[in-house]
Amino acid sequence: MRSHLRRSEPTGAPATRSLLVSDLHMAAAQGPYGDPLADDTAIAATLQWFAAQLEQPTRLVILGDLLDFVLAPPHARRGAPADDLAAAKLEAMAAAHPRVFAALAAFAAAGHSLEIVPGNHDIELLRPPIQAHLRGLLGGAPLAFHPWIMYVPGVLYAEHGHQHQLANHFVRLLDRCTSADDGLPPAPARSLDDLRALLADRLGLPAQNLAALGAATGRALLAREPGAAGAATEAAVGLFRLARSFAALAQADGGERLTASLHQATSELELPAEALVEIARGCRPTVRSAARSLRRASRAHRRAPRSHGIAPRTGPDHFMLEAARMVDGVLREHGVGVAFYAFGHTHIASDIPLGQREPTSGSGGGAGGGPRYVNAGTWSTLLRPGRNSAADRLRLIEIAHEHPGPPTARWWRWDADARRPALLDGRSLPQ
Repeated sequence: MRSHLRRSEPTGAPATRSLLVSDLHMAAAQGPYGDPLADDTAIAATLQWFAAQLEQPTRLVILGDLLDFVLAPPHARRGAPADDLAAAKLEAMAAAHPRVFAALAAFAAAGHSLEIVPGNHDIELLRPPIQAHLRGLLGGAPLAFHPWIMYVPGVLYAEHGHQHQLANHFVRLLDRCTSADDGLPPAPARSLDDLRALLADRLGLPAQNLAALGAATGRALLAREPGAAGAATEAAVGLFRLARSFAALAQADGGERLTASLHQATSELELPAEALVEIARGCRPTVRSAARSLRRASRAHRRAPRSHGIAPRTGPDHFMLEAARMVDGVLREHGVGVAFYAFGHTHIASDIPLGQREPTSGSGGGAGGGPRYVNAGTWSTLLRPGRNSAADRLRLIEIAHEHPGPPTARWWRWDADARRPALLDGRSLPQ
């Protein structure tokens, strides 16, 4: 049986360089939340510049949420086939972002490869019909899809990262590659986001929290406004799906079924099956483990001394750093560790040695100091509260792995004045 863990097309000569980007969140302006990638200029020009400058085969690794199927119209219709709805959303996103789609196609046409790791907002890219539709919209460009993990021996372990978070964990992730709707509920946060977007669209309201949309639905029902009954029905169905999502997490299988499916899926990933099973079990969160992690993070934040004015890493991306440490421990135990552990999802750009407990500005120069956790941040306008846009947005990580030297990493950021990406020095690296 063909592996569902890594499904790729041939992409020519082996790449010795990887460019990592994450979380573009392309949607469409007519959605209730607007479009988080409001301007195509930066990412399109960045891809065009690299396509023209690179002389060696290079892989562009998109670490999840390239597309935002939650925010893009049209919104869910009861009874509509899941693949048909996803295809319609994909068409809307391509129409809203012609420059980005053209730049991706041109990058592939220049002899480089495009490799996509789906995230929680574009989990639809696990489905072969949607993958084929995206290839068509990119002019037939060869695409490699990694449903969960991308692995380059000795160099890079990469995933989006949502599987390590309780609210965004998808049970039976690999089964979704073969079935669009086999009774598999989405992650709880995805159920919630889908419901919010649907109600905002049905009621003609801007995006609000679920409680506000629920109150608006109730007022519409009392006033007998057109469409109110339909919105109430959709709300009830959505809440039922949300309950199913949490129930699925509580019953998530971590035993024989998981072990068998992962053993079967490792032939193309070059990772020991036992290591993959350990990672899968380690990233399967439970309510109890999530509460324990929060308590531990809170205690560490109160007790740990500050060094050079930098607080211990206990913010919204602490769970991702801990996930990187967990994966690194598993891979090193099996003798297959790598230099860089790359994630997306948090929208917080980071470059942190896994052997230290606090962020540093770092040199960004390579793996000589041990394995590193890296996160490219986001190209969207969806930022964490209190974060600096300049620190987390419009960044790209370049990882070179030419033998015999060790793998090295460099950071780039879009420079609006120069109209091209600029190489960052050590003082500008994320913390």
